[in-house]
Amino acid sequence: MSDFQILKIQPDDWNTLLEIATIDQESFGKDGLTPANLSLMARAGRIYALREGSIISTEAIVLASFPTGNSFLFSLAVLENFRHKGHGKKLMKAICEDLAEEGVKTMELTVAPENQAAINLYCMHFQFEKIAFIENHFGPGQHRLLLRKTLYKDEQGK
Repeated sequence: MSDFQILKIQPDDWNTLLEIATIDQESFGKDGLTPANLSLMARAGRIYALREGSIISTEAIVLASFPTGNSFLFSLAVLENFRHKGHGKKLMKAICEDLAEEGVKTMELTVAPENQAAINLYCMHFQFEKIAFIENHFGPGQHRLLLRKTLYKDEQGK
């Protein structure tokens, strides 16, 4: 049985930020973030990571507006050798639980309409709802789906 640990990365944890930058760049190519960019993201929101043994296999960046109770999943990435093994699900579950405990009401994210694996993960396993189709979101022909999930409802069900 594997030993998994969920981490919340600090903006000055440069060794871990370098590991996460490697995952981000492997997953997103030229759009992948550097350690310096990730440090800024950690200050603006939260970076979560899943460590299996000594290896960080999965990372996620969540930006949040804590006064309004909303969050945005900026990215979720898994090292190629660890994909299709449940690592993304484990980290997403931990993130949703963590944010709900803090009273964060919703999480939104965008996903490429042709990325059926990601859509299945978010919609089938985590009950995200398709909210909108955003045409040309990342430039001409680069469309996205906007998804949203309710994480926390207050005593009045809001």
